[in-house]
Amino acid sequence: MRHITRSTVLSALLLCTATTVSSADYVITVDDDGQDMPNADFSTLSEAVASAADYQALTPWMLSKVTIRMAPGTYGLVETLEMPVGGLLILKGVEGAEKTTINASSIDVGIDIQGGVISLQGVKLRTRGSLDPDARRIGVQCSEAHLSIEDCIFSSLQSIGDGGDVSGIGLLAEHSTVHMQEVVFRRYADAGLSLVECRGGEIADTVFRNCNVAMHVDQGVSPAEQEFDLAYCSFVGNHIALLLENPVMDPIDDRSWDYRLGWPVIEGRLLPIRGELGLALRVEGSNFERNTVTLWNIREHTASHDELVFSDCWFEDMHLYPEESWIDGGGNSTS
Repeated sequence: MRHITRSTVLSALLLCTATTVSSADYVITVDDDGQDMPNADFSTLSEAVASAADYQALTPWMLSKVTIRMAPGTYGLVETLEMPVGGLLILKGVEGAEKTTINASSIDVGIDIQGGVISLQGVKLRTRGSLDPDARRIGVQCSEAHLSIEDCIFSSLQSIGDGGDVSGIGLLAEHSTVHMQEVVFRRYADAGLSLVECRGGEIADTVFRNCNVAMHVDQGVSPAEQEFDLAYCSFVGNHIALLLENPVMDPIDDRSWDYRLGWPVIEGRLLPIRGELGLALRVEGSNFERNTVTLWNIREHTASHDELVFSDCWFEDMHLYPEESWIDGGGNSTS
């Protein structure tokens, strides 16, 4: 029997905490065409989220729990869906991700989360990449929040053009904690999952397929505070499966940036990254197949304090860059 991951346990604890403190749960229903839930409260997702914000504004003295139950269908977004802050908000497709789609293919940011405790369950988020590298397209943008994702699909549509997509991220989380289980990321031109100075997280039973970068970790100024656990994940057909970077550098006046991945660039060359702090990245029972690079530690020789551990993983080919930094890193190991 599969063990219960800590991701599932943590999500349950968040739900129990909110339920204990609040006097009652508040449920909002939404149905795009009125066929599955004829008595649904709303027909658009924006109306449902606005109602949740109104309810939470009326109950600032308690940690409320609001659940938006989505009937099967396709919910088109014409502008960014801004999630309210306050208490716990659950956005749930009642029949799962294969039948419940949020279409954000015509806007730059699909869902914006600025704080709070948010849970996404059983939805497919459809986005479209951009041909303009300066016009970043993001499925979910999250900052200063606690985010839980379960049974969801992040999928980027192919743009029409000779060069294909050059810009697009499934989930961009900054200064947050992220916990996910049974999630799929596919066809993202930048990164499926990008974690920027996040406080840590747990990712289980998640698939990264055909992305430029599957999982990107920007360690920021305090990487020693960051711990990420990956369990039973699958990385298939990506250019880079795991990309680690730390932008702490000596001041350079003429520095420019490639914003798609946050790489510092001068005259087209990557700069050496300086710093001795490290993060903990523990990968268990995961599969790496047909990736051009398995792990790229962009910090090169400065990452000797990282704890990079792979246990019970399967590698079609183990491609590490740079190989010297991996070999020299005291905390790096495989088993």
